Amino acid sequence: MLKRFFFSAVAAVFCFGIMNADYPRPMESMSGLYGYANSVGQMVIKPRYDNALPFREGFAAVERRGKWGFIDLRGKVIAKLIYDSVKDFNYGFAIVQLNGKWGAIDTDGNLIVPCEHDTYGELENLKVVHLPEGGVKVTTGK
Repeated sequence: MLKRFFFSAVAAVFCFGIMNADYPRPMESMSGLYGYANSVGQMVIKPRYDNALPFREGFAAVERRGKWGFIDLRGKVIAKLIYDSVKDFNYGFAIVQLNGKWGAIDTDGNLIVPCEHDTYGELENLKVVHLPEGGVKVTTGK
């Protein structure tokens, strides 16, 4: 019993480490701006943001001058910093707010649900179909 618990605990720690090991962590620089550092503390994405959140699904929310967007693991902006508020990526999509209305973007930063919803709870029934010829078809269950 104890042996099984030990191996389960080791496996959980190992899996958690694998899931998070490659993601740089937000770090505040001496200038007060945020960038991202690797596991040994070396800055791998230059500090240029007023706020920076942890990576999730390979993307991180960043803020400058009160506007939010997303960057990838190389620091490339994939969603312009134009949003009032953002939620983390989840299953390849992120909820975004623009001018007080909510919508959703994909991992390329494309707006796949227009920012016209009063609450983002309305987006829970989001269905996305990847079309064989490319692109996506999106419905909101309404």
